[in-house]
Amino acid sequence: MTVLLEGSAVNVQKAFHHLIHFVESLTVPEESLANPNVCGVCCEEISRSYRLESCGHKFCRDCLILAINTALGDSNLFPLRCPQCRVDIAIVDLEWLLERTQWLKL
Repeated sequence: MTVLLEGSAVNVQKAFHHLIHFVESLTVPEESLANPNVCGVCCEEISRSYRLESCGHKFCRDCLILAINTALGDSNLFPLRCPQCRVDIAIVDLEWLLERTQWLKL
């Protein structure tokens, strides 16, 4: 199979990363797909869900904010990544999840 990506270098790179993530998701163990309504941070049923733009994983909004705030306190945890698949969290997600004062610190 051949995939041809065309466009600007930035868009091709984004498409490539999404394609890689998709292929990697095909190898996810079946048991981890058993209940998509369980938060990967607290392991409870998702409340006030938030789906990450970059990878599509869902978490409790509060759990995701807590994970991001924890990472903000440790430069070794940069770039900020999905707690489940480790794909970089998209800027648009950070804008929605972080308070303005936190956003300005980045």
